Amino acid sequence: MAYREDYVHEAGRTSAQRRRRRAIASMAVVFALLLAAFLGALAFNQGWVGDRSPTANPEEACVPWDNPPPPKDVTVNVYNSTARSGIARQVASDLARQKFRISDVRNDPLRKKVTDVAEIRYGAQTEAQAKVLAQRFPGARLVADQSTDGILDVALGDKFAKVANPPLPVRPTNPC
Repeated sequence: MAYREDYVHEAGRTSAQRRRRRAIASMAVVFALLLAAFLGALAFNQGWVGDRSPTANPEEACVPWDNPPPPKDVTVNVYNSTARSGIARQVASDLARQKFRISDVRNDPLRKKVTDVAEIRYGAQTEAQAKVLAQRFPGARLVADQSTDGILDVALGDKFAKVANPPLPVRPTNPC
């Protein structure tokens, strides 16, 4: 038998036989992996594996949501209850930029000395609006009064520094 240099012969198999054998082995591994993935997905989907009890995947409870009124629906009187001049006008301008409606700007008609950040006076029907306004004055005191005109009064106090600009509230995906 003549020996050819371009012909490789290892372990009794030709290179074509080795390629065919590797291709069959590769296809068997791919098929086995696909079958395992399919059976795993089927087992999980049918509930054969994994925890499907209600405590394992609890339903999300609803989130209480009070839809607060937008600033454009809140009318405010801005009063200065300090010895500083011009702060009521500056606060009224800041609130107007945040889309609040401004009714009156002047010194506090009650002539009350407010030592806190501010005092927000509201009537029974404007409590929700007062809470929206109070977000602009962290540390302000809410005071219910007998007013029935639907207009809030904010009396600026000695500890007032600036009007806050809180982010707009985001409605939850599952409100009650």
